[in-house]
Amino acid sequence: RQPVSTKTYSVKEAAQFFTSLPSGRRVSQAGAFQAYAGYGLGTWLPAFFIRLHGMTPGELGLWLSWITALGGGLGAFFGGWLADRWAYRQPRARAYIGMIGAILAVPFLVGGFVLSDTRLALLCFLPANFFGTLWLGPSGSIVQDLAPPAMRAMASAVFIFIITIIGLSAGPQTIGILNDLIGTPGAIRHSLLWTAVVMNLVSAVFFWLTAQTLVADMDAKNRL
Repeated sequence: RQPVSTKTYSVKEAAQFFTSLPSGRRVSQAGAFQAYAGYGLGTWLPAFFIRLHGMTPGELGLWLSWITALGGGLGAFFGGWLADRWAYRQPRARAYIGMIGAILAVPFLVGGFVLSDTRLALLCFLPANFFGTLWLGPSGSIVQDLAPPAMRAMASAVFIFIITIIGLSAGPQTIGILNDLIGTPGAIRHSLLWTAVVMNLVSAVFFWLTAQTLVADMDAKNRL
């Protein structure tokens, strides 16, 4: 029987180890760009439908509550489920699921921002939320796979800190700055559209880069 390690790791040690791996850095960047778009949309989407579609806060709240809960809940669940099943045959599956979700969300985001029919625009955000949350479970699993058992909780904390500090601090502010720079009545449509599309595509690139080094990096924990 192999002895159980009782070694513990500090935040600094976990951060240094996790970010020293190419896959650790890249999956953090991929998640951060997804959070960038997600926090930005979460902050400004109500204003978009109120300003440009003339919805009331109460009416919009009813729509967005079930769209967000259903799309996001199913996406988070099926992302993990699909990645686990695919990973039996493809060790890079978890990174690929994040990449595929980020790409497939784009056409629905475009539809949600350019369609003039309010109901169709709202319904576009149901699949956009589904595909936009596929990355959550697989990314967390990648972090767990990269870190040794005694470091997994701390590595997860480092990962969550990175995606939150970038997404929450930059996403909403970027859209607000773009609104002011564009300065037209429809500015919010363009700032939301370009931020969401660009961040999703950049995130897809980093998920793909994660996949390229994931298998080799998963063995790094054995050297500790």
